[in-house]
Amino acid sequence: MIADIGCGRGGTTVRLAARFPAARLLPIDTSPAMVTATRARTTADLHRISGAVGDFHALPLRDNSCDLAVAVFCLYHSRLIERSGLAAAIWFGDSWHDNYLTQPNVG
Repeated sequence: MIADIGCGRGGTTVRLAARFPAARLLPIDTSPAMVTATRARTTADLHRISGAVGDFHALPLRDNSCDLAVAVFCLYHSRLIERSGLAAAIWFGDSWHDNYLTQPNVG
């Protein structure tokens, strides 16, 4: 299963569905309207795309229940993440690149 954490309107979920056509997907967002919007954009794949309302600080998932978790454009909403930098693992073409992205400390 692939979790799209902070799915918003579903742009990433749509791309994940196309890239991994055999995978089950779980879009997660704090907003029920965003989960509904994501599912509306993926009607051809509803047999493998569910949806859950939840906060990324307390995900509605069991340990080891995902093969992949993606969080795009949502972690900056957290007040718990150290604001001096973010860790990122990014797929470019055929390999992973681990990066530490520094940002000004915004307190």
